[in-house]
Amino acid sequence: MPPTHEDLVDLWAAASGDAAWRAQVQALGASHRQLLLAIADARYVDGEDDARRSRTTYVALSRDVDPSSPADVRRVHRLFEGSFDGGWPLELMHRGFRHAADRETELRCGTLCAQAHVRDGAHAEGIAVVEAILDRTGGTGVEPEGAALLILHAALSNTSRWVEAVPAASAAVRWTDGRGKPSWRVIAAGNHVRTLLTLRATAEAALETHAAAVARLPGDVGVSASATVRRYAATVRLFRGDAAGALAALREVSATGEATSPTSGGIGEFLDVEVEALRRLRRTAEARRLVAAARARAPARSEHLEVLAAALAAADGDVRPALELIEAWVGYAAPAPGTRHVGLVYVLDAAADGPGAAELGARAGAVLGAAIAARVEEVASFLAAFPRLAPSPDEAVLLARGVTADGPRDGGAWAVAREALGACEGCRSALRLDHGRPVCCATCGGVATVRHGVLPLRPLLPLADAGFQFVERCSACPRA
Repeated sequence: MPPTHEDLVDLWAAASGDAAWRAQVQALGASHRQLLLAIADARYVDGEDDARRSRTTYVALSRDVDPSSPADVRRVHRLFEGSFDGGWPLELMHRGFRHAADRETELRCGTLCAQAHVRDGAHAEGIAVVEAILDRTGGTGVEPEGAALLILHAALSNTSRWVEAVPAASAAVRWTDGRGKPSWRVIAAGNHVRTLLTLRATAEAALETHAAAVARLPGDVGVSASATVRRYAATVRLFRGDAAGALAALREVSATGEATSPTSGGIGEFLDVEVEALRRLRRTAEARRLVAAARARAPARSEHLEVLAAALAAADGDVRPALELIEAWVGYAAPAPGTRHVGLVYVLDAAADGPGAAELGARAGAVLGAAIAARVEEVASFLAAFPRLAPSPDEAVLLARGVTADGPRDGGAWAVAREALGACEGCRSALRLDHGRPVCCATCGGVATVRHGVLPLRPLLPLADAGFQFVERCSACPRA
């Protein structure tokens, strides 16, 4: 017996994220599904609880919502207006990004698709959607442009693509200057600071911008965010060489209870700063206890924590965890090239010069060489896909510098690793070499590649000036 109008009203009133309710709604005939959507439309304006039920109904019947139809676009927009039960209807969002009735709907759907891809670890897919959004917004200043820049930085930083993250972060800061939500300005400015600190670049001016944005946040939100500003300031002290001062500052923030979330400031962002300060102070046992506690709390295996643990063991002369990590990183399931690159450099910087150093250097150097070759391709593809995000002159100067080492690179594991890098076929086929040394421009700091011209690759190459063959000018230099 087909449902009556009253039955459909009761179904709408019972709207929830429950699987049984969704199955009941989706099992209705096509005409009754349309009637249920019409009831949801009519009751949407009767208060927030009713609006939530209507949005939940739209989600359950998302396959009956056509974003290319002007009549259905309003339903799509209502999903962005408040809460509903159940997950986002990503299939509807994908259709909206491809075939929406208007540009606003198209961009809003695309932004959500990109965000979902990055959240789920599909970073390449998320970056592809961001590319399409930025192609369509192109400096217009509309809100989806700013959201896309923030999502792009998240995808790049999640995969340790810090060279590309520099122009993405600064573009987001410029976009939020006078635009968007105050919280977006805080996020963009904080991303910029973190990117610069990761590359061991001067970050004081960026930190001032971040602090000013945080100061404009209201009440408790601003107090919580100010803890991150203080932690970034401690990181600046660490990379200036004041490990003791950095450690004291970090612990002072923690002692006041101004803690950040375990997934951002706790494990992912500032634990490594505290661990690095302890390692530089030769308090590795204390650092290892911190990492062990973080590993016990982590809901799943974390590459970040595994790298910290392997580096601390190597600092104490035990290279076995590092060798096991390298072995796990060879093959189909290996993490992103940027993750391998950053992790191996960190382990080699920490490694003590003792038994096992030669084996660690040889194994790490070979995998590092392959990661660098892959990163060359990633940087080239990024600059081709996002020509508007080419590094500015100031950013080019920053990227012309090498990353400041966290330890000596003239002996032990590093000496062997550099030999392995020089013999790596991937590096030799990706970089232009002169007498075995990469060709670097003394004017712009770019590094010559075999297939992609001159690229800002200096931070990727763990070499001192003596490791490069410099030329006075290159094809990438501005003409006089």
